[in-house]
Amino acid sequence: METVKFNEFLDNAGGEREIDNIYTGKESGCRCGCSGRYFEPGERGWKMALNKIRKANPETVIFRLSFKGEDDERTMQEWSRKHLVPVADPGTCYGVVYPDGTSWVDWCCAEDRTVTVYFGKDN
Repeated sequence: METVKFNEFLDNAGGEREIDNIYTGKESGCRCGCSGRYFEPGERGWKMALNKIRKANPETVIFRLSFKGEDDERTMQEWSRKHLVPVADPGTCYGVVYPDGTSWVDWCCAEDRTVTVYFGKDN
């Protein structure tokens, strides 16, 4: 587990060009799109969603998972147990990097809103 500012994570991931899409909508809802909207790079609203999280530049807790289920997986499970609330506290920001290099960062905003940024491989 590491804690970094969102913009630092974005830079380390290769910048904006590595973002697959961005979700904005309800934090408490699923991510199928019924409680929010996905924006693809270049689509109207994508830059505005990205600028919202970049401007806030929240402290982000990053969990790096491995196929072996090493420390970060257990740490993430423990962290999740401590943060089990119907709607995450505004300002909470966390992300997961999977063994295949894909990742996401979820920033909980006020009033049950979120900005979730999804990255492709090699981040």
